[in-house]
Amino acid sequence: MPLSVSSSTISSSPESSALDQPTSLGSEHNPEVAHGATESGPEHGNPDETSSFLAHAAASNPNNPSTEQLSQNEMEMRKAADSSGGRQPDALENYETKFAFMPSHFKEGVVPGNNQESAKRLASMMPASLSEGSHLERLMLQPDPAHEGSHKVDENTLYESAAALKYAQQKGYDLSTVRRHSATVDFEAENPDKPGEKVRFDPFGSPQLKEPSGTMSTLRNTVSELEKKKNSGQLSPGEEKTLKDSRKNLAKHENTYNKSPYNMTPAKWARGPYKDHTNESKGIGVTGIWHTTATAGDQISALRTAVAPQPGEKEPNVQEVDLNLAAEFTKEDHQARQEMLGRLNEGSTRPQSDGDSAVDQEAQEAFKRKATDFLS
Repeated sequence: MPLSVSSSTISSSPESSALDQPTSLGSEHNPEVAHGATESGPEHGNPDETSSFLAHAAASNPNNPSTEQLSQNEMEMRKAADSSGGRQPDALENYETKFAFMPSHFKEGVVPGNNQESAKRLASMMPASLSEGSHLERLMLQPDPAHEGSHKVDENTLYESAAALKYAQQKGYDLSTVRRHSATVDFEAENPDKPGEKVRFDPFGSPQLKEPSGTMSTLRNTVSELEKKKNSGQLSPGEEKTLKDSRKNLAKHENTYNKSPYNMTPAKWARGPYKDHTNESKGIGVTGIWHTTATAGDQISALRTAVAPQPGEKEPNVQEVDLNLAAEFTKEDHQARQEMLGRLNEGSTRPQSDGDSAVDQEAQEAFKRKATDFLS
């Protein structure tokens, strides 16, 4: 989990072990960013530009860091959040490239067989802006009529529920009215413009990256270990041959994987999940919510091309939603650090006194220098 500290959870006594660490990912983050929760349009929206909030924030507030600083700060957050094993190199090098925040990043929050605890943990792992009001936890725990009797709260439930709430928030719906609808349409909410009228929407995702095979992972580990020995001059003739063969086999496996890294082609997805959630497939008036949070930059253009309406075809009833998690985590981390720095500067946060005023003063100053360096 990337370092993200909610300002609402900061203790009045920050003598945390984190301050004793020589480096910290979070200490490199200090952007003051905008909320980033603008409404996505229909299929014409552009979630490729998930970090356009960076330039906006820098331009709108002269106290903000430069755009260059902001982009570098989000890059560090992306690297920490890349649970795809580094398979999003373009997104990690260029903040204007669409970054896929994978659902697998949240697997550690799932407690098998315990929906209550899973929902609690998963909600706490999300940015506060996406989990406030306990609506996210509530929605995850509502039984899914499509899986009656076997409702399971996991990282996919988290993304589906968060996407539903984000869409409702963008549309101005009362989040307390968002709830499960039926076995065929996932969610409903009350239309504030037409009292008593329900609006229905159904989230769906993009094809996901395949996990590398066990063989590929084993070969990578073998090559890595043998290369370390070779660099230290300790490789035997037999190990030299093993390294050569392992490199060759690994290259073959990686080549096969790279030709088909996703669990579904864009064309198959367009004829399947996309079609099943749009074009009134779920019923007249039901909006398909294509949540693209876990959609990588090299993938989204191909998906949009695959689903583009042909001449004469009716425009599908679909909207794109991206949770912008890297941006939200970065923003909240910065806000928490700014609050802590303010309290340090005000003198309201100090180490425990040992009764010796001289020693206490020295300890306070040393602590303040260390904490300020860590938080800056």
